[in-house]
Amino acid sequence: MDVASKSVTTNDNLDNTASANPQTLLSVYQEICKSIANIDDFRMKLLGLLPLTSLIGIFALNNSGIFAPTNPKSAHLITFIATFAAALTLSLFIYEIRGILRCSDLIGRGIEIENSLRVRGQFSACVELCCTNRSEELRTR
Repeated sequence: MDVASKSVTTNDNLDNTASANPQTLLSVYQEICKSIANIDDFRMKLLGLLPLTSLIGIFALNNSGIFAPTNPKSAHLITFIATFAAALTLSLFIYEIRGILRCSDLIGRGIEIENSLRVRGQFSACVELCCTNRSEELRTR
């Protein structure tokens, strides 16, 4: 699918949103809200693991720990663990970027539905708050 046909599909979705049944729009809106809540919940659980893994690393790598740098046999193990930790961190970062992009798309769809229903909901308020904070930040510079 080329870029031109993709933009036509997106515009068709916008037209379909405007002409859809309000009950259908409400059910899609509810699913969008559930999706965002699930994404946020999972991201917060992953974020909660970071302090735990940091503490484990600190205690494992101190001078009296099991992976003490003074132990010659542990040098290869420490290298492996460090490489694994770096790969895991990079994976979590990429997953976080994916979550941000996915939430951004869901927020955009939520705004479209709110506009179609002529209501001011959580998505419109989110964008208004973001834009207000951003414009105040730019004015103070």
